[in-house]
Amino acid sequence: MIAALWLAPNAGLAETVSYMLNVDEPIVTAPRVAEGRINTSGQSIELVVPLRERGPLGQVSVLIGSDDAVKVRGADLIGLVSRIVTPAAVEQLRSIVDADGYISPAAARTIGFDLTFDPALLDLAVSIPVEARQRQTLGLGFDSSVINPTPSADPEPFSLYLNYRASLDYVHVSEGGREEGLRAPRFDIDLNGTVGKVAFENLLTVDPDADEEVQRNASRLIYDQPDKILRWTVGDLFPEGTSFQSAPDIAGLSVQRLYSLSPSDRFVASRSSRTITLREESNIEIRVNGALARTLTLAPGTYDLRDLPLTQGANAVEIVIESLSGQREVILFDFFSDNTLLAPGIDEFYAGVGIQAPREAGRIDYQEEEPVFSGFYRRGITEQITLGANAQATQDAQLVGGEMVYGGPWGLTALDIAFSNRDEGSGYAARVEHRLSREVPQLAGRETFDVSVETRSQDFAAIENLGGVDNYRLQIAARYARPFTETLSGSIGGDYAVGRDQLEDRYGASAFASWRVNYDTLVNFGVTYASNSLVGAETNVFINLTRRFGSRSTLSVGAESQNGLLRAGYSRAPERMLNDWGFSADVTRTDDAFGFNGAATYTTNRGDFEVDHFTVFDDARGDISSQQTSLRAYGSIAMAGSKVGVGRRIYDSFALVDGHPTLEGRRVLIRGVEAIEESAYSDGFGPAVVPIGSYYPQTVPYDVENLPLGYDLGSGLFQLLPRFHSGYALTVGSAYNVTASGQMVDPQAFPVSLRTGEAVSLDDPNAPKAEVVTNRSGRFAVSGLAPGRWRITLRGDPALVYDIVVPEGNLFRAGTISPSSGRRVP
Repeated sequence: MIAALWLAPNAGLAETVSYMLNVDEPIVTAPRVAEGRINTSGQSIELVVPLRERGPLGQVSVLIGSDDAVKVRGADLIGLVSRIVTPAAVEQLRSIVDADGYISPAAARTIGFDLTFDPALLDLAVSIPVEARQRQTLGLGFDSSVINPTPSADPEPFSLYLNYRASLDYVHVSEGGREEGLRAPRFDIDLNGTVGKVAFENLLTVDPDADEEVQRNASRLIYDQPDKILRWTVGDLFPEGTSFQSAPDIAGLSVQRLYSLSPSDRFVASRSSRTITLREESNIEIRVNGALARTLTLAPGTYDLRDLPLTQGANAVEIVIESLSGQREVILFDFFSDNTLLAPGIDEFYAGVGIQAPREAGRIDYQEEEPVFSGFYRRGITEQITLGANAQATQDAQLVGGEMVYGGPWGLTALDIAFSNRDEGSGYAARVEHRLSREVPQLAGRETFDVSVETRSQDFAAIENLGGVDNYRLQIAARYARPFTETLSGSIGGDYAVGRDQLEDRYGASAFASWRVNYDTLVNFGVTYASNSLVGAETNVFINLTRRFGSRSTLSVGAESQNGLLRAGYSRAPERMLNDWGFSADVTRTDDAFGFNGAATYTTNRGDFEVDHFTVFDDARGDISSQQTSLRAYGSIAMAGSKVGVGRRIYDSFALVDGHPTLEGRRVLIRGVEAIEESAYSDGFGPAVVPIGSYYPQTVPYDVENLPLGYDLGSGLFQLLPRFHSGYALTVGSAYNVTASGQMVDPQAFPVSLRTGEAVSLDDPNAPKAEVVTNRSGRFAVSGLAPGRWRITLRGDPALVYDIVVPEGNLFRAGTISPSSGRRVP
């Protein structure tokens, strides 16, 4: 017969572990005791049990006396409830802690708290009086805050990875004067990594056919302060702009508030909130645009309902409160939600200062005599109003501007204004945009309306533009889109621009529709019209049909009236994440030419490989006018700690994962989205290379091929919190991989039931400790041991000590064990 025993997690692990024990072995039975007793051992025992109050709060130690009296360790209880009760209630709890550090249920009742121990579930419930509760904040969005798991490893102090894109072309026939034959290989290289908490980036291109064979596109150092949500960058900057700002190339120093540095960036955008007070337990319904979004049952108290589950755009919100006694209250309000609206008091900014560094002819021209500044600042004023200011300046030109964003019941309105100044003159620009976006519930889609009006004076220009410029005096554009049925949606749009001087007026219109015939078939069609002063008005009518075959294959055909374009293509995506082909092929025909394009990609554990070919035929002569075949390879080489790996491209941070020597070279498998599929694995070429993100919790699940029976692999996943471009060197398995099981009895040979303790190595003082739990029959299973001498100490009054010798192998059945020489540890 096989039975399952639940164990508390080992030190450092984030999950509980289940072990299978053979309960057919002979066991020692305890004498009969009175029914209903909790503690049958005849002595006090201490357990670690869950604490709950309408949900889990954590774990506490409870002491069960020989008379079944239950007390809870005061420090544990106070530590867990202090975040939901008032400071005054915390002081009351401290006042009832006895001399041994425990709180009894009777003492708790004197201050209004109820403590109830359930011996069947082995948990402790606490009931908190209304007057002792803190004002609570409830996050109700799909992305509301969660408690992040504790990382199981730290990034290496130094990490480095090189992304490469290698291309080798063979030009069969050249139309543009390019030399025919085999061309020299071209490499695009990203060399990134970290030194301590400083990240670095170097972007290079090696092209023997270019004027500059080795081109350095950018080099920079990046230092992040996640606690302050700041990123500092020195070197070749990547400026960010807003409103009418441009993005000049700058070499220098920048600082920006970057909310992606914090997992709580979801709180940046303005989200509606409401405060409610409940005198008795009540059921809450939250409806958004007529649809039920959340249901809650809340105890009496005051609640701030934050992060209401709104959709982007206009929202009609209804909060229905119904108490258990039948009283009903309805709260109604409108709210416009958009990512450009910042929450009140939240700000974002960017400031970069240095010298102009334009990229010309494959090199960076550092203009030391041309200082430049670029920056902006935005702040949420209310839930529905965000204001901002911006500025850019060089020696010869300056630009300042301001913006306001307002979210109202009828949509989002944004106003931008800017003033530019240069030696040749000054100018201004202004733009008003309005967007309405709302749900069409009966059709499960959205209706949107966008309109924009912009004007610029004759001499308005960006800071890089120091010469005369022709621009449009006035530009107006509008677009409306909505679903008409469950399968048909469409849009119409138009624009008009008023020219200045020799620049003629420009105007255009468009209409598009999309018809989903069934789950696998989609038809897009439409018509566009645009004026053109050079070639006259242009009208284009198009239709495109896309048909899926299964989940991987797609056939697409289309036609356009402009240029007489006809096109047909077929593509197949890989069915597996690794070691599979994907390919595509399409043919096109216009009034002037006929062309064929084909590509095939093979995805491997160590990189991606691609072959492309295209041929263009001159329609008049039938001759080949252009033809080329290309081979490409994409991948990475990474180093972290003492590990080096070759793998697929890395887009931010990475982990190198291989197995411990005790696994004897077995492959470590990194699981993908589907548990049965690997996204990377270790092999004879080195550790698995696992690309990961940064500044939010990352989970890397792992397994081992043909894992030995009884081998303790740990939790089966790594919990990581990477920094930007950081690298991890991770090892699956350890020398402490043995699982031991058996039964513990006390000096009188009775089973030691419901006790906790820890196992400590007597041979290695640096060995990790292992948690031990016994069930009601005294059976235990403990993992994380290694061959050698171990001492198990069970907590309680009195504590018990057991010495065992673990032999070689992954599974040790200890049988029935007694305290070492009858010793009892005080």
